[in-house]
Amino acid sequence: MAPKPAHVPDALVKEHFSSIELNNPMGTMGRILKVTAIMRDTLLKRKANPQDDIISMLWQTRIDDKEMTLDTLEDYCVARFLAGLDTVMNAIGLAVRHLAPRRRPAAQASRRSKAHYRSI
Repeated sequence: MAPKPAHVPDALVKEHFSSIELNNPMGTMGRILKVTAIMRDTLLKRKANPQDDIISMLWQTRIDDKEMTLDTLEDYCVARFLAGLDTVMNAIGLAVRHLAPRRRPAAQASRRSKAHYRSI
């Protein structure tokens, strides 16, 4: 897993994970706008100075024979960010559930014994 970029404030990550409310779409939208604002500087830098990365490649992409716009690229990047968060959160939740003592005591014991040897 890639480390969290230094420019993403820890407070925003904590806010995202602690404030998920299905009945508060405005709160969700506010957090998405914060993520977009954080990404914007990097997106604009890649447009001005392309590198060997997906953002630079996307700036060169044409959709319906039109040049990529900042709005479209922001939408795409936020969607990828949220999809990645969702995938990681689900994977962690399912792994914890898999190792829960009532469900798989042998698997949990095995993981604990291996963790013990790694910490020596």
